[in-house]
Amino acid sequence: MSTGAYFIKKIIHILLSVLIFLSLVITFDCIAYLFYGDQTHNYKLYVKRSKKISSENSSSFTKDSSLITRNFTQFTNERKIAHPYLGYTFYPSPEIGFNRDGFRDFTDFQKINSANFVIGIFGGSVASEFARSLSDKDAASLLGKLSEINPIFHNFPNIKFLNFAISAYKQPQQFIAATLFSKNINFSINIDGYNEIVTSNGLEYPTLFPQYSPLLYSKNDVYLKKYFMLQEAINNRLNFTLQIKESKLLSKSKLVHLFWKSYLKLSKHKEKEIYLNLKKHKVANSNYYSPKDYNHARSNKANVWKEYIKKQYDFLNSQKIPSLFFLQPNQYVKNSKKYSNEELQKFIFTSNKNVFVSKEYENLKKITLNFNQSGLPIFDLTKIFSNTKATTYRDNICHLNKLGNKIMKAHIFKKIIHHYKNN
Repeated sequence: MSTGAYFIKKIIHILLSVLIFLSLVITFDCIAYLFYGDQTHNYKLYVKRSKKISSENSSSFTKDSSLITRNFTQFTNERKIAHPYLGYTFYPSPEIGFNRDGFRDFTDFQKINSANFVIGIFGGSVASEFARSLSDKDAASLLGKLSEINPIFHNFPNIKFLNFAISAYKQPQQFIAATLFSKNINFSINIDGYNEIVTSNGLEYPTLFPQYSPLLYSKNDVYLKKYFMLQEAINNRLNFTLQIKESKLLSKSKLVHLFWKSYLKLSKHKEKEIYLNLKKHKVANSNYYSPKDYNHARSNKANVWKEYIKKQYDFLNSQKIPSLFFLQPNQYVKNSKKYSNEELQKFIFTSNKNVFVSKEYENLKKITLNFNQSGLPIFDLTKIFSNTKATTYRDNICHLNKLGNKIMKAHIFKKIIHHYKNN
């Protein structure tokens, strides 16, 4: 047989093999179609749901897995990175609204127009969402009202709100942020409370340490290795899912979808194994002065909040920067709201944690009252929804919806106007 004929025969064999393979794929895909029917497999939606805050009744593995996905993988805009003073900030991505200082604000804090009157907003996720709810129209409205009562505002063309709040921030992070960026602001608003009660690093780190400390700074080598293994496994699972989504051919295949479903089960099983091993090493003997037990940790949190609220106020006052402090509302504070049907069904859970939240908030309310009586401008917002039957919360934790932020804005703006009316 000549060389040319041999190669032609080889090419025919290869083409036949490819055709047979494709026929088998199509056949199996048709069989898969019989099981699944004409369904759309939204791989992108799966990745999006993986980042959602899990429900109150979810397992600890599901909660921690969603926390890692939401905060420490490449598939979230809200990815956190370590910061030498603040504990952590967002990963800087100016093109999507996370500035070069790591805050969720399109404004570059190093290039602020000094002609504007700048109001800095400090706190955790509730404060951050409040800051992002404020519009140019709100700024213009507030400036107009302030200009009517105090002539100093005739010198400012605009009011600019800056967002120095980041999810899970608690004192002393607000205090540190205020000291770092005091030169950038003319006025300070601090909204916090919930994170002072519930955020916890177990017993491995002191109460002063920020949330996520075990994930960012663990000195326990075994723990750290297991954490990175879990983070890598989650990254791989979501990356594989998005690769399927990006392919027009694979994303429509029923056979591929069946394979993907099996892959998810195996991946989740592997992640759970890593997680269970991780939990064994999570609470290690610490070289830090960490809390003796959870009761000790809880009492420490309120004391830390009390101490650094005062220090934050004193520091800003020394810089001639007026500041107002607000104890944020929460749906678990007793007699704070007439719940809507939606809130009762979706956003109110009678778990031990939420009974504890209600109890600890009473302590924060007493501290707030004592501060207020001593002249420190702190205000209790826990009853601002007491006459509102409509839904003001958007989840079962503490976060407000559009109406909730609108009502809170009215109360905060009223306090700002009152401050300048009397000063």
